[in-house]
Amino acid sequence: FVGKECTGQKTEDGVVARQELQISGVVDVAVGNDGSVYILGHGVWRVVGDEASMFAPYGSEDGRIGDPQVGGDGHSIAIATTGELYLAGTRRLRLLRDGTIKTVAGNKEITNDSHVDGPGLQARFQQISDIAAVPDGLLLADVGYVRHFDGSVVSTIAGDGKPIEGIIQAKPALQT
Repeated sequence: FVGKECTGQKTEDGVVARQELQISGVVDVAVGNDGSVYILGHGVWRVVGDEASMFAPYGSEDGRIGDPQVGGDGHSIAIATTGELYLAGTRRLRLLRDGTIKTVAGNKEITNDSHVDGPGLQARFQQISDIAAVPDGLLLADVGYVRHFDGSVVSTIAGDGKPIEGIIQAKPALQT
């Protein structure tokens, strides 16, 4: 039901019938604790049973969903064990909750300090390529590093910062 490069037919309330759903630019998918499927493409779609709806339109700014330029751009999504939906872009991690999108770690600015651990908005990423939920937060793949976000602080748990052709020097794993 997903993947063609065109738009599905929407009803007046914005719902698209599952058999008609066609999303362009699909890059990731996540499944919520309630069985909802979230699809990241040009925006974030939510599929529940036989119905799908636009959860967050494509956009790069933080704020209330529905405002101009506010939306979900990125290339990886994950559902935390708390049920919250996170969206990773190149240099930032964003939380989609209660009709808003908010940057919680990193930012979208290009800086010379691309690997900085610390409190969410002070942390810096070089290029987040994937995120995954773990019991105590999220793991983020960030060019040569594995980073951990516990909901407020980013820390490096593995890697030496070298790209894939480099040798990764592992640091002690998270205690579970």
